[in-house]
Amino acid sequence: MVLRQITQALSDCKLGKLTMKRNPSMKSRLSLLMVLGFACVLPTLALGQDNPLQAEVEALKQKVADLDNVAVRSQSHMMMDVEFQFANLWFAAKHEQWDLAAFFMRETQSHIAWTVRVRPVRNLAAGGTVDLKPLQLAIEQGGLAPIKAAIEQKNSKVFRAAYEHTLQLCHGCHLATGLGYLEPHIPKRPPSTTLIKDE
Repeated sequence: MVLRQITQALSDCKLGKLTMKRNPSMKSRLSLLMVLGFACVLPTLALGQDNPLQAEVEALKQKVADLDNVAVRSQSHMMMDVEFQFANLWFAAKHEQWDLAAFFMRETQSHIAWTVRVRPVRNLAAGGTVDLKPLQLAIEQGGLAPIKAAIEQKNSKVFRAAYEHTLQLCHGCHLATGLGYLEPHIPKRPPSTTLIKDE
């Protein structure tokens, strides 16, 4: 019934035939005004192909698709950031720069999360996929959490054990995604020579 009223009102709106009853009740008047208002505004809300707003929406969709394509194609740049932060973490703790070590630990965790957020599922060369979120959780809980605790305790021995274990977890992630040849080790020199103390 309402749809029929809207259709008729829309037709009348276009033809300029809208009229009011001489003595409509308040309820009928409000209902009619609502129907007429909706019917007259509806055409302006429709997104036809020739509507400028539709063209803008389509352009934005394309931009989002392009950005998504660029971001998802490769995780290598983000993983280089993870390597940079995690290697600096080792040397900050080695020189007992505990506040700096805490900073690099947080940056490491943040960049790992960023990597997984951009590409949460990886395709395997042999077929199939791997969900990275459980692997991320294992690294955070089994590796980074103990590292954080060691930093808070300022305990170099505990830190070393937690760091080495985290390296194993990282390699486990690489193995699970078909990248087992990417085997991280304890770094030989700090990536940042401006923040880490000299030997």
